[in-house]
Amino acid sequence: MQPLASSVSDVASARIDSGDTIVITGQGVMGLNIMQISRVCGAGKVIGIDIRDEVLELSEKLGVDMTINASKNDPVEVVKEVTKGRMADVVF
Repeated sequence: MQPLASSVSDVASARIDSGDTIVITGQGVMGLNIMQISRVCGAGKVIGIDIRDEVLELSEKLGVDMTINASKNDPVEVVKEVTKGRMADVVF
């Protein structure tokens, strides 16, 4: 329960607005929780970053819009490109 409670608290503290672009570094238990909670709070685009392909595949199955493997691509450059230079509203 602790990871879920912390994830809820983190997302509440971020004050996500409808349509915000959210980037989540690390797709472990808390990263996946934060992704799903962010969706419920109205996040627009959710981008998951990790270095493990199997975890990124799970993220896609659970609802992340796109994934970035940080061992293969520069996450900052990919986010910049995807958001047309706007970058993320919230980063976890």
